[in-house]
Amino acid sequence: MNVMLVVLSAAADASATPWPEADSDVWILPSGPDELAQHLTAHPASTVLVLTASREGTAARLAITVAAGAHPATRFALREASASVLGLAAVGRQATRITADPAAALRLVDAQLDRIVSGVWLRRVNNLSDPAPGLWHHLRSMLPTAGGFLVVFGADPRVTTAAVRTPTEATVLVAAADPNPVAQAIGRSDVTRVAAPISTKNAYGSAGAEFVALPPAPVLAPAPAGCPICQQGCDGSVCQFCHVVIVGQERAA
Repeated sequence: MNVMLVVLSAAADASATPWPEADSDVWILPSGPDELAQHLTAHPASTVLVLTASREGTAARLAITVAAGAHPATRFALREASASVLGLAAVGRQATRITADPAAALRLVDAQLDRIVSGVWLRRVNNLSDPAPGLWHHLRSMLPTAGGFLVVFGADPRVTTAAVRTPTEATVLVAAADPNPVAQAIGRSDVTRVAAPISTKNAYGSAGAEFVALPPAPVLAPAPAGCPICQQGCDGSVCQFCHVVIVGQERAA
């Protein structure tokens, strides 16, 4: 199957952008209702894995509904996560480089979304709403020498000025021309500079840089069941691509 991974973000450029390089299977798209359908008209794919931030889940579901209507032969799977756009893109890129099998790529994405540490370093947090800064952060943000803030996503989203612990075995990616402020803020000198998938000013209201600590991909056992419709592996009772019930086919959606 031809697998495409798409990250939907309201802060994305108006035109679809491959990330991190021009020949990548990972695309950054605006989260409007028509962009995904239009993109697939120009770049057909049999299977599309869509990743988006949790706060944009409603927009992503609408985009998939419109795209599925325009491209009925294409199958879609959606994952929403509390992560930076860079984090979503990096996890997707890692998965698609390891495997071209849609079910295997989706299982790797699921595993890594639970393991990454992602966020954004911002100069100011006055325009940030999710996660909401505290009063002290707002006051500190008014100082000309504030020094920046770390916004961390995941199970415990927060705004902090303290260093963020990252797994030593993880590769730290920083989307900035100058990654040093982020490296200093998170306490890691071994960071890798990558292309920025979105503008932090558009996404978070301030100049800054997204980052992600990406652990090595785990080795996963094959999925235990296959979908009778699309033949993709499936861990649960519902196919993530066809949305039919694997166990008890008389209840198929």
